[in-house]
Amino acid sequence: GEEARYRYIEWGAQANEWSEGTKNLTWTRLELIGDFLLGVTGPRELRKPTITEEAPREPLTPQEQADLWVWAKTLSVKKRAQRLTAFLALGLGCGLTGGELVRASRDHVTLDADGAVHVTITSNKSTRTVTCLSHWETRLADIVRAVEPGHMLLAPWRTDTGHGSSNESVRRAMLKNPPVVFNSIRLRNTWLCWHLAHGTPLKELMQAADMQEANHLHNMLPL
Repeated sequence: GEEARYRYIEWGAQANEWSEGTKNLTWTRLELIGDFLLGVTGPRELRKPTITEEAPREPLTPQEQADLWVWAKTLSVKKRAQRLTAFLALGLGCGLTGGELVRASRDHVTLDADGAVHVTITSNKSTRTVTCLSHWETRLADIVRAVEPGHMLLAPWRTDTGHGSSNESVRRAMLKNPPVVFNSIRLRNTWLCWHLAHGTPLKELMQAADMQEANHLHNMLPL
């Protein structure tokens, strides 16, 4: 069905950072597969998907980050506030990708006595530990302490990842007039740019970001 196709395209685009060409090619394939499974016969005009306009990829300013945090904390729906504050703290504090944000649970986090917060995540068949930025660690630690063992950080009422991507809830939240347009990619870029601006060694940054090549970092230098 069309809803399932849109959901698959949106998840793939956010989790794997697909280009427009990849999204359009995948949509065409899904149209053909859908026609076969649904028994549709005869010629048809294949169309491109209508994808929600992506958030800007420029890093958020410190003021924009502060405004987003206040907005997320004051949302009237408790579950939405829980999800989005965790989304912001993990994205801006640890630079997790959209797929990693969805999979992060209470069991993935270690809180040190000195206040440091470490998130261990498995991605691309490798496991790495990311230490939260110091200016986000207190907020992330408060979120983690409120989540029971085995439950998801973005959905404390669940013990599994559920369905869909982390950005689905963000798109719904956009209807609540956030002060800044954002998604997981923009949060991750903000995290990466902070490290680049503060002189984090590239080898350590690439390991923390689960990057095999420095091309993406090179492309961010103009930011």
